[in-house]
Amino acid sequence: YICPDAATTAHVLRRNLAGALADGGTHWWMDHDGDGWYRDDAVMAEVARQVQLGREVLDRDRTPAAQVAVVVSDASLAYFRHDSALADALLTWQMAEVNALGAPHLALRAADLPVLAAQPWAAQIRLLLFLDCVELSDAERQAMRALARDGRTLAWVYAAGLATPAGLDPDAQAAITGIRVKLEDRSGPLLVDSYLTGARLRYGTDREIAPLLHGDDPDAQVHGWEAYRGQPALLSKDMDGWRSVWSAAPCLPAALLRHLAAGAGAHIYTDAGDQVLAAGDLLALHAASPGLRTIRLPRAASVYDAYTGAPIAEDTESFPVELARGETAVWRIQ
Repeated sequence: YICPDAATTAHVLRRNLAGALADGGTHWWMDHDGDGWYRDDAVMAEVARQVQLGREVLDRDRTPAAQVAVVVSDASLAYFRHDSALADALLTWQMAEVNALGAPHLALRAADLPVLAAQPWAAQIRLLLFLDCVELSDAERQAMRALARDGRTLAWVYAAGLATPAGLDPDAQAAITGIRVKLEDRSGPLLVDSYLTGARLRYGTDREIAPLLHGDDPDAQVHGWEAYRGQPALLSKDMDGWRSVWSAAPCLPAALLRHLAAGAGAHIYTDAGDQVLAAGDLLALHAASPGLRTIRLPRAASVYDAYTGAPIAEDTESFPVELARGETAVWRIQ
């Protein structure tokens, strides 16, 4: 990060700490070329507070509170062309939207899905979002099928499971998503118009990607259409005990992800586009914009400043907070 002043750097440090704690770590440290960029009294005071909080958290429950899991596939990158057109939209831009969801999320590799399923808290996961999972092993496919139950929503982006040892196979994709698609062996931009949230949303990429896919399943509901040709491009289908959602285009906007997550039963803390992290009794929010927002809690609780212990609200299901853009707040929920 390149920050304009010490106060901004402090907010960045606090956000990084929240992420580290959510991942089970203690605290982050940073510098730039060993030149002491962060040797500032305000920054060091912030670091000291974070170190103290990190030590306290090590002795407390740090079970993830996320009800949304984002799944990526490092093996699938071998199928990508050596430019950023597709990878940017599937990963970089998409994760920016995930971070604006307003709820905490887990990020994991497709190969680690069996590990997720074995966790005692895995039942809390309501939405699984598969980003770049073009190539899936038999074990990964089996793990996905095992997680497709209990009313969960599994959402698939672009070419999930399309690549096989025999080539690109739409039937192999349909076997995992439950939604049939048609493969177009050509390149082009891929933008989708959807009204699923009640407002018009256009998303995707205007850069050339290939191949193109569109929905071809009369048993699925259509919620979005390719912007230039009108082909079905956002579809859902109610399966046996779970719901499948497939998008032909990457970079689903935060509002659409929020709609899918809430529909699957995940708790949304805020609709303001803020990044939310949570684990154990800690809740953190990084403000995407200045102003007042209301934080909704999954159950009635008392809220305290995580650093000072000062009470914020007692026995409440929601509380207001006013933050500057880029400011991060961390609370203890009890």
